[in-house]
Amino acid sequence: MFTILFVSANVWAQTDELITPVLKGKERKNTRIMEKVEKLRKNPLKKSVDFVKFGNLKQILEKNKGYLPFKVPGINKKFMAYPWEVEFESERNYKWIGKIGDEDGSVQLVCVDGNVFAHIEVENRIFEIQTYDDGSQTLTEFDKTELAKGKTVTVEVPMQRSISKTKGDEFVVKPPGGLFPVLSKINVLVFYTDKARLQMGNITTFGTACINQMNEILKNSLLDGHIKMTLATTPINLSFNEKANDIKGDLDNFAENSFVQQKRDQYNADLVVLLTDGNYEYGETRGIAYKGPIDHLSYSIVEADAAMSVYTFSHELGHLLGGRHENEPLTSARGYDFLYGFLVFQYRAQTLMYQGSKDRIKYYSNPNQEYKGSATGDFRSNDVAAKMRSASPIVSKYRNNDVPSMSVNITGPTSGENGGTFTWIANVSGGLAPYYYNWSYSTDGVNYTASSNGGKSFTYTLANNANLILKINMVSQDGQSKTDYHTVTNTNATGPVIIPNKAAPVCQPDEDPNQISEKSQLKSEIVEFTEFKLYPNPTDGNFSIAYSLDKQSQVCVKLFDTSGKLIQQLLNQELSAGFYTDNYNLFELKKGVYFVQITAGDIKVTKQIIISR
Repeated sequence: MFTILFVSANVWAQTDELITPVLKGKERKNTRIMEKVEKLRKNPLKKSVDFVKFGNLKQILEKNKGYLPFKVPGINKKFMAYPWEVEFESERNYKWIGKIGDEDGSVQLVCVDGNVFAHIEVENRIFEIQTYDDGSQTLTEFDKTELAKGKTVTVEVPMQRSISKTKGDEFVVKPPGGLFPVLSKINVLVFYTDKARLQMGNITTFGTACINQMNEILKNSLLDGHIKMTLATTPINLSFNEKANDIKGDLDNFAENSFVQQKRDQYNADLVVLLTDGNYEYGETRGIAYKGPIDHLSYSIVEADAAMSVYTFSHELGHLLGGRHENEPLTSARGYDFLYGFLVFQYRAQTLMYQGSKDRIKYYSNPNQEYKGSATGDFRSNDVAAKMRSASPIVSKYRNNDVPSMSVNITGPTSGENGGTFTWIANVSGGLAPYYYNWSYSTDGVNYTASSNGGKSFTYTLANNANLILKINMVSQDGQSKTDYHTVTNTNATGPVIIPNKAAPVCQPDEDPNQISEKSQLKSEIVEFTEFKLYPNPTDGNFSIAYSLDKQSQVCVKLFDTSGKLIQQLLNQELSAGFYTDNYNLFELKKGVYFVQITAGDIKVTKQIIISR
């Protein structure tokens, strides 16, 4: 019920494609890896598993101005991801997180010492790429129907009470002095069982990817300036036998394990996670955690195959930072269920701490953050972000931080428009002053230009149709060195190839110019296609549409109201290959919600626009 694909970790595929299928019979014949893959194919959570080759990310980004065009085997469509968070150290070590238009689509790529892991969400489907010990790779598609059946649980206190207490057990809302530090860095120690190892490729890359996904969710939730999760050390194998009918007992045994406690102290870990494959309650329970934040109860269990696919790793760590399920008392910081969209175009979403995973999104509830126009929380009890902000300074001090090493964090705008001039600040702590600031910047996230600015701040004007990735290397007088990255999205920028050309004509003569016959048709298009840029949005009636064509094509642009009625045909013209920005003035329209549809060949892309004055 799933697919996996393989590639060499050290020999990149000589192709412009990010993912290339390996033909049957051409896979590597490592018996141990093949047995592992066959086991994965029997996992009901996985829909398909196939071998693939992974392309050279550096070359692809350089060729496409920092954007990532890609296809997923089995989907007859090319996607374009724009950079959201980029840390590119080398071709063998990088993190690249991208978003796909205004969709829920996203790409996370992690490479550690040449071992690639990828988590891809497109077309309401979930894929992961794993790298194995022999360098081969697989692409797995998860079965969302099976994933939606899972649940997680929390425990108030351990069933056995022999867990040793340490400093920081009592949760205090504010840190000493009542002031929050610029950034709370929380060390996470990851263990894994032998069974879990069979569900994963390279364990270091997988652990890094889990941490990266939580940092992505923190950024989505406006918490990236307050909390940063770090991997305490390489994930550690733990001799541990899962009990399928007793996940609560397993959690207690894990927390009481003397080896685990010793390693937690050794690596100064604030939170501890055990990756398992316990098939708890016949596979329906995906994770468990104590109700934090309490130092001696900062332990959780996560089923490895659900760690990233339905964000269970970040969900359980959310519990340890004070987050609660939606059915907890109103005094708790809870997951949030809400609707977004308008009228007949409404859809349901649930923030990360919501117990079900069917409509879960990568946001902790936060009334100050929106998801597609709707608040992701409220100020009564559905504000997990506020709880995590207040808890993080205490949690980050659970272990010995009396002599903190130097750290640096870039703060400042994460988005802007063409020609906008902005300033960013390098915030440093630890180490011995004076500090030496070495700034550099990039538009593709791969090739950096050194700046002559050697101060704490950096000012730059965004280039037209280009994003910006900043890099700071800090050196203290006592010889410590740290690096941080900061990605700035240009909201006017689009990828180099957005709408593929199709031979079929657009705007057919026999097409009814006054009505879309099926509301559901428009509704489905909104969900499926979002590959052009429309800004500003909301607008007073004056807006622009940016798109590009790789071949000569007939292009049609139409405006509809929420009932599906055609209001105006804005464009019907044959255009040559190239980049286009069309400006429109619709001041005569009433305030409200409308839909702009652009068609090229047989590709239709529809986006919502709000006119407000």
